[in-house]
Amino acid sequence: MREYTFASLKLQTEAAAFLLELAEPSDGWVDANIRILPETPFADFQFREVQSWMNRDDLGTLRDSIRQHIRNIREGPKGDVLDVIREIIRDDRKGGAKFRKLCLPLNMGFMITLLAGEASAEGDGCFTATILVNAGLAGEDKSNGYFGFEAVVDFADAESFCAEIDAVLSRMGE
Repeated sequence: MREYTFASLKLQTEAAAFLLELAEPSDGWVDANIRILPETPFADFQFREVQSWMNRDDLGTLRDSIRQHIRNIREGPKGDVLDVIREIIRDDRKGGAKFRKLCLPLNMGFMITLLAGEASAEGDGCFTATILVNAGLAGEDKSNGYFGFEAVVDFADAESFCAEIDAVLSRMGE
């Protein structure tokens, strides 16, 4: 049985915690145990652990994407409500890169879509994220099954997750 004791990365949301338990890295690659830990009232949701892997670049890209997403929200569209709606629509027509970001590691073990959010004048805020975990193939010649949830993530929890990734990358020799 593989031991996932190198590091534990936790992204807390209102609905559940997304947990990446990492094994000792080798040549820039790390095996991961992916878990979803539901909060009340979702505690009865049953999700088994899924083993996966990712590389150092995947972790760095995930961290950078989350931090850039928070910066975009903090700097976000200015003006009255109609100006904000127009900017979001323009961005959406260009692919939604400013206010929507997909984080997908090389092996596609999970997908995190960072969605719209809001920030206060003090810089506090939150955004919505969709987190899906690849539970594998349903059978030969079948599609992968992704399961997960969508929930609000506070900036503080996202920054904490990014700081945990910083620590792991430092230990991996980034």
